[in-house]
Amino acid sequence: MPDGRGGQNEGGYGADLRVTKLTVDEVVGVVTNGRQSKGMPSFKGIIDDEKIGLVANYVKTVIKLKE
Repeated sequence: MPDGRGGQNEGGYGADLRVTKLTVDEVVGVVTNGRQSKGMPSFKGIIDDEKIGLVANYVKTVIKLKE
């Protein structure tokens, strides 16, 4: 979902990124390499490394649930 909530999507069930325990580097790895077994495609070569880093930082700073 646009706000980071997980839910049913075209490719399967998306994780709730508001509560992910992944580090920024791990998010970069998932976006870059995907998780085929969970329906997450790889964006390597589609989105450049700088933008993938921006996405990871967005996930960890903007959409993260405030404690």
